[in-house]
Amino acid sequence: MNPGIERPDLVGIKLSTRSGPSLFPEKINFAGDLLNSKQLFMNKTLLLLFLSLLVFAGSCNRNKKEKLTILKITEHGSAKVSDSAIIKVLENHTNLNVQILYDLNEEVALDGLRKKTIDMAIIPSNTIVNENEMSIRTVMPLLPRILMIVTKPGTKAGTLKDLLENNFVIYEDMSRMDSLFFNKLFRSFHIDPKKINGTLVGNYTLKDPNGSASVYIGLTHLHNPSVLKLLESGWSLFSLDKVSQLGHGSAAEGFQMAYPWAYPYVFPKDYYAGKPDEPVLTVAIHDVLVSRNDLEPEKVYEVVSTLIENKSNLVRQNDIYTQLETDISKCRMSFPLQKGTINYLNRDKPSIWVRYANMLWPVLSVLAIFWGAIVSFQKRLKKQLKERIDKYYSELLHIRGKAFDDKYEGSKEELLEKLMHIRSRAFNSLKNNKLVADDSFIIFLRLYQEILDEIATKK
Repeated sequence: MNPGIERPDLVGIKLSTRSGPSLFPEKINFAGDLLNSKQLFMNKTLLLLFLSLLVFAGSCNRNKKEKLTILKITEHGSAKVSDSAIIKVLENHTNLNVQILYDLNEEVALDGLRKKTIDMAIIPSNTIVNENEMSIRTVMPLLPRILMIVTKPGTKAGTLKDLLENNFVIYEDMSRMDSLFFNKLFRSFHIDPKKINGTLVGNYTLKDPNGSASVYIGLTHLHNPSVLKLLESGWSLFSLDKVSQLGHGSAAEGFQMAYPWAYPYVFPKDYYAGKPDEPVLTVAIHDVLVSRNDLEPEKVYEVVSTLIENKSNLVRQNDIYTQLETDISKCRMSFPLQKGTINYLNRDKPSIWVRYANMLWPVLSVLAIFWGAIVSFQKRLKKQLKERIDKYYSELLHIRGKAFDDKYEGSKEELLEKLMHIRSRAFNSLKNNKLVADDSFIIFLRLYQEILDEIATKK
């Protein structure tokens, strides 16, 4: 057997030569390698499983519905029918779980927003709060609340004043804002509320207790079931003025000037199954979606963009949404816009740099010229300073030349004195900012010390 190779043992292989180091590891443990391989495989499997769980948990968190609670101020149960379209659109196109509650009093909604028991509220646009109230913001306008005046067949009246003061009137429960609206309406049309003979009815249905009522009046939504029932029984919508007067100082426009939350509204002919017989001019105010000031702007942006961009989807579910106002600027509101709404309105606007480019370019051009002049001056100053230090270099080298010139007849002390004078002048220039304490000045000092040592040691 070759003496340079040892006999393999039962565990591994040991290969070596007498004249040099081993070519291979002294021992190859196959069992250990197999165990390490299995451990590595298990570690990788556990890591992959852990990452998968993280991804799954993140996906579950993203898919989890976020609750959005809205309180709507309304007097009619029929509102729930139209609101179901809003709920369906928001839940289908966002990650929101929407719940809409109902109440008659705006104060309940405002108090809920302040106490953060609700996220948003749907209230009339004429809702007024304390001028110091800063916690509520407008999200967007929704559907109109329309002044509906319906008269019994045979009822004669030329003006709203004659109609209300000379007939028995029925009306439904009114909120504080509705009362303020009607007080302003009566004042604008010179109607004395004390002369109105009427009765309040409730339970969402109009019942004439004595059969003597000939006029219904209410500030209500378009699909009010009570109004629809009256129209089906032959009653008619009353017009505040001729539609032809709209745009020419009509009574509706006069009321708008006195009460800016209101705006003229025209019922088109035959909208209600053949009613009205002719277009009817009245007024309306908007329902407005409002929120807390601190509600996440991203959530508000999502709600606004979803409702506006899915208006056609809303209309397919309920034709009342043809009335949805997507131009927020057209609605008079009592509260500032929420930040999320502002972000939506500004979504297509160019950035501030693009908007102010025409103004910034001249300024930037002047700054560039000014900066170029500063850089040029600095370069020129550095060049002048370099020329000055070069002068001192030359004088030092001139002294060195004289020291080793056999023809020089002066003394060593005279050369040292001249050398000290050059050094003194250089430091004075540095003190007076004619030189800069940079690398070139350090080189000067080293050269000075070198020549000083050479002269001092010269025999």
